[in-house]
Amino acid sequence: MTSALEMGAAGRGSCPSEAVKSAFSRLPSGVCVVTAKAGGALAGMTMTSITPLTLSPPRLALCFGDGSGTFAVIRSGARFAVNVLTSDQRETASTFAGTGREKFEDAELAEVEGCPVLAHAHAVFLCTLENHMRVGDHTIVVALVQVALGGNGEPLLRHNRRYGTFLAGR
Repeated sequence: MTSALEMGAAGRGSCPSEAVKSAFSRLPSGVCVVTAKAGGALAGMTMTSITPLTLSPPRLALCFGDGSGTFAVIRSGARFAVNVLTSDQRETASTFAGTGREKFEDAELAEVEGCPVLAHAHAVFLCTLENHMRVGDHTIVVALVQVALGGNGEPLLRHNRRYGTFLAGR
């Protein structure tokens, strides 16, 4: 296998898009589904671009791609949930990653303080939008965590464009 150093660089800022996508896919990430509701309409999407930002007050950073309908709902002032998926929720991750179909049709939902959350999630963060900034083809969101709930199960991870699980002690 060729190491990253042996592959070399295409030059600063000129790295081909496919090379970047391939390298980004090798960064393991937790898999989440962001859910929100505004005016009775539900919105949601699968996301791996989430990271804890601060503890006091608790904040998360999320990245939404251009044209995200879920971000549009959140920007309208809707409270939203970041649902950390369990390893048993691969199908849920795939469903919410898609477009053009009814994502919530088979989803097992609960409502916590007026916000739709996925039942059986590994963890749930209820959030409000604190700030956002457009960067390239994405919008970085700073979310203020208002409620944090822990669940059960093992987390679902994404690495190299595949879902997997964490093997502790290896």
